[in-house]
Formats: sequence, structure tokens, C-alpha cells
Amino acid sequence: MERLDEPGFTRIKHACRIFDIPRATWYKAVSEGKIKKPLKLGQKASAYSNDYINHLIKKVENGNPIL
Repeated sequence: MERLDEPGFTRIKHACRIFDIPRATWYKAVSEGKIKKPLKLGQKASAYSNDYINHLIKKVENGNPIL
């Protein structure tokens, strides 16, 4: 999986492409507490820190599910 440059932010759409899951599945995982809530960048923009996405990538690479 690709590693993201830090510091920086990743929009939910890109995070879903990284992990190859639908946005609905991503939002369900957020509502269940499996993935933390995104940061609000503005009124209509939300994203995750690249540090957090890299943490999730590392979990997946180590064989631990994120969902």
C-alpha cells in the first residue's frame, strides 16, 4: 500500500481508494467506532491526517483488520 507524506491530510474519497472499500462501508466503520471520526477542514470538507491513514495502512500490512 502507498504511504502518505506527513504532515498532510487525506480526504475520505482518497482513503477509500487506498483501502479499496466503498464510502458507505467507511462511514459505517466510523459510526461503529472502528475508524475515528474525520477532522473538519471547513463547513463541507472533512479529512484524516496522513499520520492516521499511515497508522491504518501499517495495521493492515501487519494482518490486523481495520473494519
